[in-house]
Amino acid sequence: MRQATLVQVLTMKTLSSLAKRSLDYSPFATAAEVPRWAASFYVQHIGWIVGLSLVPATQRMVSQLWGNHLPALAAVLLETLTLLVRILLFVLIFRAAVLCDTALVEHRNNRWRRAMRFAREQWRSLVVQLGMFLSVALIFKVVPDILIAPRIPLEWSRFYWAGVLALKNPTIIAFTMIWIVGTLRQMIMPQPSDLADDASRGIYNKSNQA
Repeated sequence: MRQATLVQVLTMKTLSSLAKRSLDYSPFATAAEVPRWAASFYVQHIGWIVGLSLVPATQRMVSQLWGNHLPALAAVLLETLTLLVRILLFVLIFRAAVLCDTALVEHRNNRWRRAMRFAREQWRSLVVQLGMFLSVALIFKVVPDILIAPRIPLEWSRFYWAGVLALKNPTIIAFTMIWIVGTLRQMIMPQPSDLADDASRGIYNKSNQA
């Protein structure tokens, strides 16, 4: 009886270990790495991310509250400013996440080849990640637009949308940019096999120079 119980316990532990190991290397685990990294990046650089995002956030709030009273030229200039600041934000995120990453700088060769190999070998994780991205986007679209907005009194509607649009800029929109850059970063990040190839290639080159 005890032997049977012991066998069952060992079997359950083995199955649990195998399941955990398969989950660690599953497309879901690979896909989840990007939003986890994006959240860490957001917290680490929250100062300048939120600081820049306040410009389009303010523009959206002003447009909702006083847009009808703004001259046409002022409205166009504010929209242009918002677009330029968002482009600048994306460029700075890309610079900090990709161009200034030590691993990517040291192994900047063959980035396109690594991206193509990742897309070929890890396409399931990209599909899962796309599903996660669309699910999050749908939630933040449905909740404020469909579930909450109809319950807001008409006289308070513009204040509600001013707050929602202002809040989205330093949070949802900024995080979306980081997520997109994070996906590219994951695709071009050198793997252990790449590091070994680069090391062997460096040794080979040094031996030839000698």
